[in-house]
Amino acid sequence: INRMPAPAGYYGKSLFKKAKLFIAAANQIQADPLSVAPRVFSNDDISRLFPALTIPVPEQDPLIMSSTALFKDYGRVETMLRTDFMTYLPDDILVKVDRMSMYHALEVRCPFLDHRLIELAYRMPAEFKIKRFTSKYILRQLARRKLPPDITNRAKQGFMVPLDIWFKRELKGFMFDMLNDNHAVWSKSEALRLLKEHLSGRQDQAIKLWSLAVLGAWAKAKM
Repeated sequence: INRMPAPAGYYGKSLFKKAKLFIAAANQIQADPLSVAPRVFSNDDISRLFPALTIPVPEQDPLIMSSTALFKDYGRVETMLRTDFMTYLPDDILVKVDRMSMYHALEVRCPFLDHRLIELAYRMPAEFKIKRFTSKYILRQLARRKLPPDITNRAKQGFMVPLDIWFKRELKGFMFDMLNDNHAVWSKSEALRLLKEHLSGRQDQAIKLWSLAVLGAWAKAKM
């Protein structure tokens, strides 16, 4: 699967792209059993991009330490869910919703984050949330009482910007210039290798490339 090209577009619409992400996550967990927190770059990625940095051992990695300290008494699924709830949700998803809604003078509410519902969800066992290949299991079961199957069986649809396509087309030159900049704080050869891999279609490296571009723009602004 890793040798095959990655389809363009949102991963939620491609079983093959999901499989590639699953394998990457499985490899990461196998290499580092404590790695339950979501991250863009693995420690190997960071070592290649920033060879001068000292990478902490897993037991001293700040992100992993925070996850294991908060949720050491839970299983892997619960730990990942709770890590998302404490980090990805407030620091990413809700921030974007708040900024974009306020920009357009909209008041957005998140009914699934009602504290009573969250408290109930926390008390539920993991198999009520994920059952085999079915996510949001208990929610889907409840929804079937009111909604048709094409709604209750629908796959999750994210609000992804098509970076993977833009970096192959309109922003290809911009990305090359950014990664190859003389003031780059990363290994240019490794960054360009990621870009080449992305342009060939072998792997979707859009998030990594975008993260480097943002880091580069920030570093330039600080000069």
